[in-house]
Amino acid sequence: MSDLPDERAPLVDVILCTYRLGDYLQRSLESLKRQSWPQWRLTLVNDGSNDPGKLEQIIEGIPNAQVIHQARAGLPAARNNGIKNSAGDLVTFMDDDDIWREDRIERLVDALCKDRMAVGAFSGGWYMNADGEPFGTGWTAENATSLEMLRGRVPFPRIVTLLVTRDVLTEIGGFDESFSLAEDDEFILRLLGAGELVAAPEQLVGYRRHASNMTNAHISARRAASERLLTMHIERAGKEGREDLEQMIRENRTAYRCRAAADCVGSSSLAFRSGDFATGVKEIAWALNRAPLSFLRSAASRTRTRLVS
Repeated sequence: MSDLPDERAPLVDVILCTYRLGDYLQRSLESLKRQSWPQWRLTLVNDGSNDPGKLEQIIEGIPNAQVIHQARAGLPAARNNGIKNSAGDLVTFMDDDDIWREDRIERLVDALCKDRMAVGAFSGGWYMNADGEPFGTGWTAENATSLEMLRGRVPFPRIVTLLVTRDVLTEIGGFDESFSLAEDDEFILRLLGAGELVAAPEQLVGYRRHASNMTNAHISARRAASERLLTMHIERAGKEGREDLEQMIRENRTAYRCRAAADCVGSSSLAFRSGDFATGVKEIAWALNRAPLSFLRSAASRTRTRLVS
């Protein structure tokens, strides 16, 4: 537990946005209710659910919870609405199908309290299938400077593990509602420009993989959104005369293109095997246009692996 006494313990606002009902949401809320950190409050944003009354019923047993109703506007707008309708010292974001370890909030608050100069804290996590069964090795969280993350040398934290201060949210202005994909990375890029993040190394969040995940959107659309956000911030830094920041994000975009081009080997192969030749050709064309060496090296490596096996 944090070394702050209870009366001075920071209040954590949990922002959860949803438009769907079901077991996943119920299980997420159950893990929230089990949190060891006592000072938290839930703001559930109904982003156009067809049964708003059901959401009101779901939170009846949760102290200090509130539901904010809005017409369907998308995740960035819903999160901004949740931020606007909350006032805690710290803010964190919960997906409507994730599971939190019971000390998730506590561990992040502890990490943030130990580094008073940090603007946020993050952790690792594990993957679950649709039935909640863990698979794979998940991902880790290691301390790195904002400069390393801005340059793309260290991956960005994941929004589902992030805890941030209210002050930094006021400073950077919340989520960009013009993005429907990659809005998390766009937000985190601006967050990194405002200060340092501190890591809690444990895996504190279970991320559920299932057919309805937003991350199952077509790979090319997500790639385009990621390129757009990096290019947008390169241009913005240039206009503001921040040459150092402009160069760092250029490095990030180059690193991103190299990783994405390498991934195109697998995505193009999958497209060809499924008979979608147009998509396969587009994947190869994108990779050869952006980072041809990364694509060719990855293709050669996969070929060698097949020959050896």
